[in-house]
Amino acid sequence: MLKGKVALVTGGAQGMGEHDAEAMLKQGAKVVITDIHAERGAAAEKRLSEFGPCKFFPQDVTDEASWVRVVAATIAAHGGLDVLVNNAGINKRASLETTSLETWRKTMDTNATGVFLGMKAVFAHMKAQKSGSIVNIASINGLVAARYPDIEATANAGYFASKGAVVMLTRLGATQFGPFGVRVNAICPGLIQTEMSASSFVDPERMAYFKAVIPFHRYGSPADVAHAVVFLASDLSGFINGVALPIDGGYTAKS
Repeated sequence: MLKGKVALVTGGAQGMGEHDAEAMLKQGAKVVITDIHAERGAAAEKRLSEFGPCKFFPQDVTDEASWVRVVAATIAAHGGLDVLVNNAGINKRASLETTSLETWRKTMDTNATGVFLGMKAVFAHMKAQKSGSIVNIASINGLVAARYPDIEATANAGYFASKGAVVMLTRLGATQFGPFGVRVNAICPGLIQTEMSASSFVDPERMAYFKAVIPFHRYGSPADVAHAVVFLASDLSGFINGVALPIDGGYTAKS
C-alpha cells in the first residue's frame, strides 16, 4: 500500500508513533522516526529496521532549525519525502483551574507549534513534487471537552487547546496546500492504551467513565490508530483532505 513512499514520523521512539512507523514499514514504506529521547530512538530504530528501511534522528519539534535538518536528512537518506506524521505530543493532567502557565506554554509549544513547524518544513518539498500526505495526530479532546470523575485527572487546559489547534491547522493546511496536490488530515484518537494513557487503566473511576461514554465498551489499541495512519498516508485516500477522523469507538458520536 505504501511501496516506494518515504515517511517521517515524529515522536516515533515509543507509543503510537512507533506503532505507526511499524505499520508503514510493513506496507512497504521507508521510514524516518524522530524523538527528543535519543536512547529510546536508537532502540526503536534497531527494532523497526527488522521490518524495513528505518532511520532515527533526534529532534525537538519545537525547534524550527531542527525541522530543517531532519527534513533534509530524510530526503538525503531515502531520496524523498512523501508522508509526514506529526505525532509528537505531551500531556499532563490538571483541571483548568490548576493548569500552570508553564504547563500551558510547554503543552501548546509541543503539541501545536510542533505541528505548525512540521507542516511548514515539508511543504516546499511536497509542493515541488506536487504530491504528499500530512497526517496530524490530534485527539478527541480537540473535538469535545471532558470532565473525568476526578477533575484533576482530566487532561490539562493546554492539551485541549493544543489539540483543537491541530484540528484547525489541519483544515487550514488542507485549504492552502490542496491546490498543490498535498493532502492534510488529522486523526483524533480516543482512549488508546499507550504509555501516555497508562494512568487511566489503573483508575477504576476513570475506566467506569470511559465504559459509560464509549459505545464499544472497550478501549483502543495503537494498531487501531496505525491502520488509519496507513490509509491516510496511502493513495487509497487520495480524495480525502481536511478531515479530523475520530478513532474512538463512538465516543464523539454521543451527546
